[in-house]
Amino acid sequence: MPEQSAGWKKSRSDGAVQKLHGYPLDHPFNKDGYRYILTEPDPHAPFRQEFDESSDTGGRPIPGWLHRAQCPPAVLLALHDRAQCLRISDDRLSVTGDKGYCMVRATHCVRRGTWYWEATITAQPEGAHCRIGWGGPLANLNAPLGYDKFGYSWRSRKGTVFHEARGRHLSPGYQQGDVLGILIHLPEAAIPARLPDSYKDKPLIKSKSHLYFEDKDDVAGTLERLKPVAGAYIAFYKNGKLQGQTFHNLYG
Repeated sequence: MPEQSAGWKKSRSDGAVQKLHGYPLDHPFNKDGYRYILTEPDPHAPFRQEFDESSDTGGRPIPGWLHRAQCPPAVLLALHDRAQCLRISDDRLSVTGDKGYCMVRATHCVRRGTWYWEATITAQPEGAHCRIGWGGPLANLNAPLGYDKFGYSWRSRKGTVFHEARGRHLSPGYQQGDVLGILIHLPEAAIPARLPDSYKDKPLIKSKSHLYFEDKDDVAGTLERLKPVAGAYIAFYKNGKLQGQTFHNLYG
């Protein structure tokens, strides 16, 4: 289990601790209602130098505002933001699973505008199926995408689309070798601009020589605040051909 950070010694990255595209291989997973955000020292934090040079700080927790969330330089599959039974490739661009439906999220999210990404089904053993789509930060990682109000998915079997565990037919299914495109449109006029979360008010947790912000999910509160976003929609493509705009007025 992660431990509360203590001591004012500079956090050091153990040279023996391997990283995959800048992320520690041995890390806490997002689970049980908690999320862990890898941090780095914030060089712009007020009184940063005074704290680093102070000798009267032994045994005291490091305040969160001295660190900042680390921003990955490229969009990859998140090592920590996935069901633990899923396997991520070394380049963090492929995922494999054989323990039933569960999820992995990307390192970056989208908030406004029109965004599109593609994936290729490189292997699909007989009887295996998958779901692909868009999911929010609170979508249940250990359930199928589209199980709750935070996710929208398209299933390989029978081409069914899912949201809130309710499915309806969209198109013929997809299979090994197909290239799938997933588009989302979030009207900028309907979604106020805001800065991303800083997490600086969250506690710092130490795990294997690295520090993480610990954030508790507020699923109930978020569900109460969700409202349909007029004009927002998701569309799915297979091998370059539009399969249809499947979800409209997405929750946000």
